[in-house]
Amino acid sequence: MAVLGTKAWIESARKAYEANPDMKEVAKAMTMNMCMKMVKKPEAGLDEDLNIVMDIKEGAIVMKFASEEEAKKSSYVISMDYDTGKGMMTGKVDMMQAFMGGKVKMMKGNMMDLAKYAGQMPKMMGGMSAMMADTQWPDELSPDERGKFKKDLQEVIALGEIKL
Repeated sequence: MAVLGTKAWIESARKAYEANPDMKEVAKAMTMNMCMKMVKKPEAGLDEDLNIVMDIKEGAIVMKFASEEEAKKSSYVISMDYDTGKGMMTGKVDMMQAFMGGKVKMMKGNMMDLAKYAGQMPKMMGGMSAMMADTQWPDELSPDERGKFKKDLQEVIALGEIKL
């Protein structure tokens, strides 16, 4: 099992994306640059907000674990607490219900512009859940493992864009 945000996780996510025709279909149907901001939760191993930027266009998904400065460049920024983000990405929390319940907040961009992708969101989140199936999350790590996770995450942030 690969830990979220590590090089091993990137390879696992890349393989899951390649094996998932729904994600490829979604990537062809959408054009957007969005940041999913998971608010820091030190007791879970996140001392800073985790910014996952996805640039989706022309059938390709380019992902980046971004700094705060880079995250602000996204066309859309949605923010959620760690547990909601983990739940959405593992398929345990419905994205639309989380938005409606105020657990996900639009920090940048126009919600009406995103509404045109409402039909694609279930497939996108289903694909994300498949990519996250073999993911170990920071809150599931021992204190020593969390220290390594923090170092590994900084290395991945330094990599920049990652094509799935």
